[in-house]
Amino acid sequence: MLGLSKTAIFKIYGAKAMGEASNRFDEIFAWSISKIDPLLLEIAKRLKVTRAELANARGEEIVSALEKGPAESYRAELKQRIINYSLVLENGKISVHSGKSYQEYLKKESRSEKVNTKIRELHGQGVSAGKAKGRVKIVWDASEMKKVKRGDILVATSTYPALVPAMEKAGAIVTNEGGLLSHAAIVSRELGIPCVVGTKIGTKVLKDGDLVEVDANKGIVKRI
Repeated sequence: MLGLSKTAIFKIYGAKAMGEASNRFDEIFAWSISKIDPLLLEIAKRLKVTRAELANARGEEIVSALEKGPAESYRAELKQRIINYSLVLENGKISVHSGKSYQEYLKKESRSEKVNTKIRELHGQGVSAGKAKGRVKIVWDASEMKKVKRGDILVATSTYPALVPAMEKAGAIVTNEGGLLSHAAIVSRELGIPCVVGTKIGTKVLKDGDLVEVDANKGIVKRI
């Protein structure tokens, strides 16, 4: 009736089916959590940690802590993981980085790929429109938020909830990673500040104190 092609109709029905499947998955996931949550709460109680802290523990860590008793240092580690942590698979082995280890790992990875640090212009995806000019502040994790002053350009690998206080002061946000639905994109739109994500090498090329102009309308970050 609308003069749609068979391909268009197929895509519409496909999108409808995917939406229904997604809703069903959410229902099953919520039901599963409701069934397992009492067990997780009991484990958290025995290990003397919060439910949120337990969520950042690996399965084998939980088993070991239940068998041997949790060390105070491990409780502190779980608290740190709420702020930030990474799971890294190298040579078939998984390692966990948090706190200073997390920051050092990010810096090491940032330096590992050789890039032309003299690049004057970075390109990414503008996800919150606008323009801003200011000094760069590289933020590797929440411990570095205090160096961000009002109007600074916050540059990070990516952002997450713990960084929101710094994001609220920033004149613009630039990240290596992310897309339209990334944390940086959503929060910057809520704050009404320019944001460019997906630059890939923002933290590798820019450094603290650089004067840059962010044009999120075009997805361009230019050193001045």
